[in-house]
Amino acid sequence: MRLRSTWLIVIVALALVAGACGGSDDDDGASPGGGGDGTQPPAQEIDYEAIGLWDDGPCDESKAPLVVGTSTVFESPVISLGDLAIALEAAAVAFNARGGANGSCIEVHTCDDGANVDQSLACARELDEAGIVATINDTTTAGNDVVAAAHTDAGIPRVATNVSPSDWGAANAYPLDASSTGSTVLMPQALLAQDITDIGIIRADLAQASALKGILESMYGDDGATFPMDAAVPPGTTDYTQFILKADDEGVGGVMLAVGEQEAIQVVNAAQQLGTDLTIAATLGTFHYESVAGFGDLAEQMLFLSSFPLDVDGGDPRSQVDQYPGRGCAHPRCGPRDHHRCILVPQHVVHRAYLRW
Repeated sequence: MRLRSTWLIVIVALALVAGACGGSDDDDGASPGGGGDGTQPPAQEIDYEAIGLWDDGPCDESKAPLVVGTSTVFESPVISLGDLAIALEAAAVAFNARGGANGSCIEVHTCDDGANVDQSLACARELDEAGIVATINDTTTAGNDVVAAAHTDAGIPRVATNVSPSDWGAANAYPLDASSTGSTVLMPQALLAQDITDIGIIRADLAQASALKGILESMYGDDGATFPMDAAVPPGTTDYTQFILKADDEGVGGVMLAVGEQEAIQVVNAAQQLGTDLTIAATLGTFHYESVAGFGDLAEQMLFLSSFPLDVDGGDPRSQVDQYPGRGCAHPRCGPRDHHRCILVPQHVVHRAYLRW
């Protein structure tokens, strides 16, 4: 019975993940140059039955709610991921309008870990005390090991979590992709595929990130890759041209961006300003649509990694999002990564397994 309950919780969480979106919630004037009007494509009416979903009307507020949660750093000088929380809340609103979880309303409990170990552990305890049945897309940036242990001890499933080495053997972790860590270590492969062997790293100024160069050298050294540049972006950085100029001075052929959206956009803006011919590798989970549209001609020099296909039918990927339940995330900072997780989730299984059991 315990196993069945756990899987039902996980399936509910998978449905919510289909409605979430990723990126950074800090505008801070970091809009990209080069075009893009910042508008979302017009919403289209969704034929839920045609895609194996449901629209049973509003959830029943008289029933006991299903409580889920997430924790991440909402805003800090190094990285800001507050829209992960915004996305989960928006997904719950969208699903509650269509029946919630078997009629029960879905409640979301979010916690800001402040990129601090003690606060991250406090968030894990807070979510447990809130009675959540699972975390969704929780992205811990400090104290991964103690947070993972706390969730394991509490028996809380972690769905679509941002996995770290502490989670690799965890029975309660249900990642849907390689997460930010996995995506980052794949960037050199993308550059090597373009015959670029001298690679610069532009990364977040976090203790964990300092080990990245050594990890990549051990993985790609036999393929001829070298990493002569390893540049951390300190808190409060205002001049981002320094990273492009340093890459040029080091003679690298391309750089990989292992930073948050705000910093990544500033680096790309600096590349545009300087007219560099560097190839830039990044993940589509880092940027929202407005940013990618605004990169203009520089996008031709960029390699984007994504866990899921952006274009399954040959159409505008933004319009494809409108065909999926995750369109409930209408916040202007929504990014593509978690929208397209709905491509992966077998929605008919979700419908039958948790709505009709």
